[in-house]
Amino acid sequence: MGGFDPTQPDFIMAENDEISRLSANHDIIKDSMPGGSLILPPIDFSASPRRILDSATANGLWLRDFASSVADSSNHTFIGCDIASADLPSEHPANFQYQTQDINEPWPPDFASSFDFVHQRLVFGGYPDTKNIVQNLSALVKPGGWIQLIEIEDKADPDDGPAVQNYIQLMRDTFGAIGARFGDINKAKGWLQEAGFVNLQEKLIEIKYGARNPEADLARKGVQMNKQVATPLSKFAKTLPQEKMTLSHETLDSLPEDLSAELTERGGAVYLRAVWGQRPN
Repeated sequence: MGGFDPTQPDFIMAENDEISRLSANHDIIKDSMPGGSLILPPIDFSASPRRILDSATANGLWLRDFASSVADSSNHTFIGCDIASADLPSEHPANFQYQTQDINEPWPPDFASSFDFVHQRLVFGGYPDTKNIVQNLSALVKPGGWIQLIEIEDKADPDDGPAVQNYIQLMRDTFGAIGARFGDINKAKGWLQEAGFVNLQEKLIEIKYGARNPEADLARKGVQMNKQVATPLSKFAKTLPQEKMTLSHETLDSLPEDLSAELTERGGAVYLRAVWGQRPN
């Protein structure tokens, strides 16, 4: 997605690797969220049946985990959409729905102004027109409902080592070379304000990987997951015009192993920015 040509298998992960990466990253991000909560808006799920949308849901992990945290979740409707139909669960509870959706395309008309909560996480890096994505998503929120967006912040931690710094530069250069908008999350609050949303808030969240994470299992997952990302991304970067890349081919060749070693020994951090707001009644 977002520049990785599906006809080039060397540049994408095997399905089981992608599932394990998504699961590991989900666990690490959830642990880093304030109070370990997957949502930040103050939504009362005991008041009445709610409709929840998870955009770019992949295999629906976020949606299922969130539903498990809600009392009487069977009273609510959970909808997950993704461009990759093969990833969507084929078996699910009656109050879950999954369907194919390209976030660059118009959403179904019956989705308009129908959701109490709209969620999207880690999507901006794959698409050029992020403002349009946010505007289309915001139109799905009903009056009084909320939206929450979480994306990578274009920010390097000065305490990180050279491999982590190169890893962040790799993401910055690669996404930029294909026209994607890495780091656009810092504009999302303004876009939601333009759309008329109120009670807007944002929060910078530090995601600790490897030795920086005090939980041993999450530390291990962070090392493995980032190596899984760096390996195909480094290969893909070598196919791009050299003048668009900061890192040499030699650095790209060694980056996955260098990153794994550095995260194991000293750890590292990536920052996410969460932005949320409410459509007025």
